[in-house]
Amino acid sequence: MKYIFLYLFFLVSFFSTAQVVKEVIPIDTSSTTLKVIYKPDTEGYYFKRVAVFADDTNQVAIEKTFTKYGQNGVCKVYYPSGKLMIFTVYANSKIHGDWTWYGEDGIINVKGKYREGVKHKFWAYKYDKSYGRYKKGLKNGRWTHFDVNGEKHVAHFQNGAFKYGEKSFFKEFFAKNNTEKDTVITEDGVKIAPLSNEYNLVVNHLKSNYLFRKRFKYFYATKKKERVALDKHFDYKKDYFKFRLAPLQVPLDLTTFTDELAKGKITNVFIDTVLKSGLIKTIEQKNLTSNNYGMRADSNLFEYSTEKDAEVIVYLSKIENNLIKAEILNCVLPDKELDYARFYTSNSCVKMSILYYVDKDGVLHIEYEDDPQP
Repeated sequence: MKYIFLYLFFLVSFFSTAQVVKEVIPIDTSSTTLKVIYKPDTEGYYFKRVAVFADDTNQVAIEKTFTKYGQNGVCKVYYPSGKLMIFTVYANSKIHGDWTWYGEDGIINVKGKYREGVKHKFWAYKYDKSYGRYKKGLKNGRWTHFDVNGEKHVAHFQNGAFKYGEKSFFKEFFAKNNTEKDTVITEDGVKIAPLSNEYNLVVNHLKSNYLFRKRFKYFYATKKKERVALDKHFDYKKDYFKFRLAPLQVPLDLTTFTDELAKGKITNVFIDTVLKSGLIKTIEQKNLTSNNYGMRADSNLFEYSTEKDAEVIVYLSKIENNLIKAEILNCVLPDKELDYARFYTSNSCVKMSILYYVDKDGVLHIEYEDDPQP
């Protein structure tokens, strides 16, 4: 009992006289400050330096490992709740190896690797829904970001310099580098104007949505062997659908859909019925031949083709009440230079139609012409 009393007296005396230290903890591109008190170091070749929270000396805040050459080994930082916040590894007083930032719920927010104090190799960011690689602290290679609709956006970097892709989805990088935030640069190095939000959502859905790929195959093929043959329209290495966008807006009739939208949600059954009806085809044909409602040229759309010589052509309607209709043509194309307007009105291709709706929150809703089952 005597010894326990002396030990407790020692602890109380130590924490009442120990100095409170403000430790700045780097968290990726930001930081947090913890007020801690360090305990006496342990002994040995590898010795520990442990800090507790100044306002709760029963809770460990930081654990570091040292040798006589500096900080080496595992370093852990904790939340006041006791949950792990940061796990990383040091070598010669520099972060070298795994670095992980956990939320207080235990879920990983950011994970990556360092080499001699700088980011190197693969990094993934949960809060930003993005991932890619660093090389000696600089973005390098392909970086991927998913927007609120789950659609994929890609940009390519080389030693920290943007090469091509979509700038607008890598805001942090371009804010820091103060470059043309809203410019899109193609793989060929061509600068093009950004698409409207509605068109951008549609194009990216066609480019990278896995459900669309499945529906595309089942729409154009009934047999497994035929569906396998349709794989030629997808670049699985780069993960995109090969299509060219017609450089014009087609006057597709959306009046019926607009009226139905005013009543409530547009159902798949309704779309399937309307898209296949003779009435809507008659209206659209009339629109196409009308002097007052012709096709509208939009060369910028063509620049967003994933492959400008792709066999599949996608025609987009103009935007009406946040509705866009896409018609996908998968057929044999003429050898000569394509007149997109004439080809649309004169071809006999089977067209796959999709109706897109962007709600007031900017979320994309998709309804297909039919609902094929595997």
